[in-house]
Amino acid sequence: MLRETGSSQEDANNAGRPASGTLNLRAAVSAYVVFGFIFGFLTLAIAPSAFARGAHREEKLIFLALLGAWVLSYIWLFSFRLVVSHETLRYTTLFGQTRVRRLQEIKRITRESGINEYSDRFKPFIRLVVVSSKPDVATLNVNLKIFKLAEIRQLLECLRERYRSMGLPEVVSRL
Repeated sequence: MLRETGSSQEDANNAGRPASGTLNLRAAVSAYVVFGFIFGFLTLAIAPSAFARGAHREEKLIFLALLGAWVLSYIWLFSFRLVVSHETLRYTTLFGQTRVRRLQEIKRITRESGINEYSDRFKPFIRLVVVSSKPDVATLNVNLKIFKLAEIRQLLECLRERYRSMGLPEVVSRL
């Protein structure tokens, strides 16, 4: 039996959310464009001189380093994934691997930006801070800058809805 969908606006709102109710976010295309512009421009700018007749070895090494940085930046972006299911919040990055927090075990979720404390220098500039109720579990800092703004709004609404239905709206009161 086929289910009719509501309006096209409803379909657009559920774009990243499969029927199971899981929200799945990946890096935005704009992030790929920005990194592609930065590293691609530099790589393509040096390519003619690196492969010209009589080019120095250093020019070829610079070209290979820039090409490697370009490829690594795309791999890094591709590895970002944020999944919110009915029971868990799962965040995956290239260097931080996959970190999972059960929604029931989260004490507080806040949105932060900038450098508020000295240690914030090493955190994402725009981030979702997930604090566990277990003292031995590290705080999770989700880099929000690489996701689409519409997806971030959808994420925040999804978290508010999940915690409201769990009877714990205070967890997300500062979103």
